[in-house]
Amino acid sequence: MNDKQKGLINAVKKVFPYSEHRHCVRHLYQNFHKKHKGETLKNDLWAIARSTNIPTWQRNMDKMKVDSEDAFKWVEELAPNTWIKAFFSDLPKCDMLLNNHSEVFNSYILQAREMPMLSMLDNIFYKICNRMVTKDDEANKWHGTICPKIKKKVEKATKLAKSCRVKVAAADLFHVWSGEYEREYNVDLKARTCDCNRWQLSGIPCHHAIACCRTMRRDSDQYVHRCYSIEAYKRAYAYKLVPLRARVFWEKQPGMQIHPPLYTKVMGRPKKNINKAPEEKITKDGAKTLTRGGLTMHCSICGKANHNKKGHDKYMQSVEANEVAPTGEQEEEEHDIPSILQNIIHQRPHPAMDPTHQMDSMVYRMGQEQSAHYAPNKSHGPLPQESEFVTAARNSIPAAQMTTAMARRRGGVTGRGRGNRVENATSSRRKGRGRGSTVATATGEVSASQSSSRGKKRATPANTSHTAAAPARGRSRTRNYNTGPGSLYYMAFGDDSSHPATQVELPDLNVEAVEIDTTQTAPPEANS
Repeated sequence: MNDKQKGLINAVKKVFPYSEHRHCVRHLYQNFHKKHKGETLKNDLWAIARSTNIPTWQRNMDKMKVDSEDAFKWVEELAPNTWIKAFFSDLPKCDMLLNNHSEVFNSYILQAREMPMLSMLDNIFYKICNRMVTKDDEANKWHGTICPKIKKKVEKATKLAKSCRVKVAAADLFHVWSGEYEREYNVDLKARTCDCNRWQLSGIPCHHAIACCRTMRRDSDQYVHRCYSIEAYKRAYAYKLVPLRARVFWEKQPGMQIHPPLYTKVMGRPKKNINKAPEEKITKDGAKTLTRGGLTMHCSICGKANHNKKGHDKYMQSVEANEVAPTGEQEEEEHDIPSILQNIIHQRPHPAMDPTHQMDSMVYRMGQEQSAHYAPNKSHGPLPQESEFVTAARNSIPAAQMTTAMARRRGGVTGRGRGNRVENATSSRRKGRGRGSTVATATGEVSASQSSSRGKKRATPANTSHTAAAPARGRSRTRNYNTGPGSLYYMAFGDDSSHPATQVELPDLNVEAVEIDTTQTAPPEANS
């Protein structure tokens, strides 16, 4: 990983052609900030870089396209496998987007960098010796199977696993809902994969995988990659450097005499600190100070950049003369320097020094573990053809029949109090419509809507031989078809006009309906 300085991209590609080369997103944002400013575009850029799978990356790219078309085109030209997590290789088990590890090492040797060559190497050598011993003693005090910092990450993911819902599909295959919008993932504990791709990138189980482990009552620490184990940590710091003997014990070898480099004194105090961007400058109080440095002036007449009102006439003359007007700071492009690239030799490591062929190296172990838990690609064949039975019997399949619910929607029944609605004797009894009259059904019940708070009647078996229909209040019930019990035939068989050749006259069930006088007193019911 580098900060995208000139010459590094082509040099690394030539020296290490098979290694993955990444760019620091913080330095990438500094180049992005020169042309596209704003907190919204900054968040969009970092959201794209943190995308761990293709759907999330596509959604964040679409969001940036909506916010700024120019920023989207600028980001689209970059190689996605150099700064976006979704396109990283999962072999290194590293999902870092910043080169902080190299920056920490630079600050670690800051004092030694100002020394002469031999003194600098001697200082760095003993710093590394001290670090190897310190880390080895620290690892001997740890307990468990994985390193403490990795253990904290697993505990943090365990808290997030509480919001996940797991469905078991097989012994080691699960479908997980994380409780967010369109967050559904398949988890394979045997292959150690998750559709969110966080587990494959870092080697640490994501909260979806931990939720599956909790469902199956398994320990999530056993699914952490072995490179994070305490055993691997001790193996990394087990090798001890042998210190050099004093210079008086060195043997003199025949060879050319090496002289120190020429020293040229430069005016002014030597510069030690790097140039910081405006957003990186922090005061003692912790606040960020932004200056006008780096801003581009704009003309108040035409609104174009890199000139003001006084230079507007000169700018227009240059445009008319087809001269290329300045467009601000251009992004640093990568150029090949033949004098440097021709001296770079492709590194061919010796087979005995190649870590990919040494069985005791960490690189070899990581490759073997990845191949052991590799999920095979499932080749899905073409879609199945139509069944022969369906093809032969297609002509004999009857047409779909219309149900009562479909007929209600067809007749315009859209809801309570809207359009035409079927009102039979039962609904009239339930709603109590019809003032001053009573409707008697075949079940022996009579309902009456009272003009006052009294006078509710019940029918007896003696007066239930006829049916009385009460006129309903409200909208008209007869718009396109007859109302009452006979309307069910209409809804079941459709409109009569649609079948002129086979018109059937439906019987009217309300012909014998007799209105009952509610002023008469009904006889008491007979005791059974």
